[in-house]
Amino acid sequence: MKHTSYIKFKDLIIGAFVVQINMRINQVFYLFMALLLTYSDYSDNQALATIFLDHPMAVYLSLFLTFMTYTLLLTFFIFFISGLLAIISITKKGVFGEHTFELNDEGMTESTQYNNSFCTYDMIVRVIVILNNVYIQVANNWHFLPGRDFESKEEKMNFVNFIKTKKHEN
Repeated sequence: MKHTSYIKFKDLIIGAFVVQINMRINQVFYLFMALLLTYSDYSDNQALATIFLDHPMAVYLSLFLTFMTYTLLLTFFIFFISGLLAIISITKKGVFGEHTFELNDEGMTESTQYNNSFCTYDMIVRVIVILNNVYIQVANNWHFLPGRDFESKEEKMNFVNFIKTKKHEN
């Protein structure tokens, strides 16, 4: 099975954002940071607790809104960092342009104008489809395959299912 994708700058920004959000360690870190900021904000605002002592739901609502605000701010921060990572990637050869993925019984080969890489299916950590794009995690590296480069949804799902099937066989 063979597939060719064309990576553009926009793909790299969205891909870096999706990768940051999907890394387990980052999810724990961002949740911890949002909780820590919410706690510090609430503990600094003891006046709020005394005002709403008779209305505990108001305190819970305040905590929830504070948590959601910090979560949203962290999301914008992650998107900003993703943009910076994409800008840094401009200097690397082979990041943008044509990427050809060949799948066979032994593993997956990715080829660009500048390099080739091969991985066996047991090296693939996960394959996910988000925002119509396919993301393949191989060790600490991620491959982005924009959904626009697949002829149909069925072709994309066949590609993803082929990798998942081979991964589970090994």
